[in-house]
Amino acid sequence: MEGLPSGDIQAKYQKLAAEYSKLRVHVKVLKKGVLDEQAKSNELRDTLKEKEKCLRKGELEIDSLTFRNQQLTRRVSVLQDELDALQLKLTKKSKSKGDDKQPAASSAGALDSGLLQEELQKKIIENAQFASQLSDKIFEISQLRASLDDYQRHISESDSKYKCEIAKLKNKNQELQYSLEEAQRERIGGTPSKIHLATSSQAASCNGDFLSEGGSLVGSEDALSSVDDLNVTEQISMKAHSLDQLKLTKKSKSKGDDKQPAASSAGALDSGLLQEELQKKIIENAQFASQLSDKIFEISQLRASLDDYQRHISESDSKYKCEIAKLKNKNQELQYSLEEAQRERIGGTPSKIHLATSSQAASCNGDFLSEGGSLVGSEDALSSVDDLNVTEQISMKAHSLDQENQKLKMEFEMLRMENESLKLEVAKYVSASQKRRGDGHDSGDFNTFGETSVDAEGRVTGLLGSLQVPFILDHEIEMREERMKTYFRNKISELKTEREELKSKTEHYVKECEMLRLRFEEMERDKQIDEYTLSEKHNTISRLEEELHSTSHNYEEQMSVLTEHVAGLNEQLTRQHDEIQQLKHTLHNRRK
Repeated sequence: MEGLPSGDIQAKYQKLAAEYSKLRVHVKVLKKGVLDEQAKSNELRDTLKEKEKCLRKGELEIDSLTFRNQQLTRRVSVLQDELDALQLKLTKKSKSKGDDKQPAASSAGALDSGLLQEELQKKIIENAQFASQLSDKIFEISQLRASLDDYQRHISESDSKYKCEIAKLKNKNQELQYSLEEAQRERIGGTPSKIHLATSSQAASCNGDFLSEGGSLVGSEDALSSVDDLNVTEQISMKAHSLDQLKLTKKSKSKGDDKQPAASSAGALDSGLLQEELQKKIIENAQFASQLSDKIFEISQLRASLDDYQRHISESDSKYKCEIAKLKNKNQELQYSLEEAQRERIGGTPSKIHLATSSQAASCNGDFLSEGGSLVGSEDALSSVDDLNVTEQISMKAHSLDQENQKLKMEFEMLRMENESLKLEVAKYVSASQKRRGDGHDSGDFNTFGETSVDAEGRVTGLLGSLQVPFILDHEIEMREERMKTYFRNKISELKTEREELKSKTEHYVKECEMLRLRFEEMERDKQIDEYTLSEKHNTISRLEEELHSTSHNYEEQMSVLTEHVAGLNEQLTRQHDEIQQLKHTLHNRRK
């Protein structure tokens, strides 16, 4: 196993740092876009609430106008019946009158026709106003439908886009898992740093794709069209004016002189035509009122659809918050695993720890990507996130690290014991050779056969010739020790290099975790602000509901008082009419 050159590691580290800076820039841009979209969404919600308030106000005014129109219709029908009865009496009495009373009757008929024409003009104006209001409501409904279609089209496009993003993220997660499996298989091959670098580059590219695709979250929404207020004061004033005119008509009829019973047939014909026109206008007004009620029903349906869309948005927000909480827990688990790796780094297995940490970081990045897909996607992405059990993966990795650590410790002990045995054997052979060399110089029995000598290389020369000593010599021992020292020096340098790389990667991931923690804190603050805003909106809604209840109650009381007043006026007119008829009858009897 050979160590990697420091220049190559520095270049790869610089490349990773450049990619990390690019990702940070993308995160800032995406964050700004999300804040802008949140501001737009809040503005649209406020506009929608204002429009709903105006719509409720318009509905109340239309209900009051409908009730008032019904009362006036009943009153006009009663007056029409009285007018018919009066005309019938006039036609019966006109047959018995002379020609001298015809001018007075024509003047009375002209007076009645003038009042009816004035009432007809008022009804025509009222009809035109109803027609303009109806056209305005139709235009508003068309605008609301167009905005609703835009919302539906935007939702369909977002769903399709999110499904594509989810598919891409799933493919990238599969690639990451495949690369991790390859790293685990090639872990014995001696290239953990290269595998870690490839995994880190893949994770960075996946993060970049997520950020670039997450930019599709930044979109624009069309504003809802407004609903105009109805001119209730003008309508009520016109109705009151018409009622006053009818009262004046009754008074003019009650204060008529003796020439009134002699109405001519021409005046009766004009009044009949005017009455027919008046009836037509009343029918048209009723039709316009029914059309307005239909349009109000359509507006209520559109409001219901918009409420459903808003409820869907709130549910999506709650799901996103749940996913953010899951991501926070997984970030804490990642920090814990990194701390464990740093503590176990002293145990003599930095290469294995480095590989396990890289695989854990890559798996965590894959989980983050899958959860990022759920942040921009539908329920399919949520189901894919639930399938990834990060706790089990981390426990399996920790167990494998423990096994590798124990295995390496056992190998180290075996090598140490073998080294000790070799040292003991060498020492024994050296002592034996020295002992034999000393005995060769001191013994007289051996020299009786001939002179025997031992050279520096351990070769024994005697009477029978030279003999090579069958044990390890000093230069072989030194060469073996030198090879062992070289091997262990290379091993130690390689472990130091991997330790430094692991330290740099650990610092990188610690910084990334710190950034995620800051991001989560910011999101928590935004959540608290949103909760406060939501509580304020709920308080405003409750206050508006109370105002609406009090206003409707006041309108009902005013309508009841107005109805009683009209009934009293009707009774008073009836009594005056009876008195006038009685006085006419008395005057007629006196003339006879």
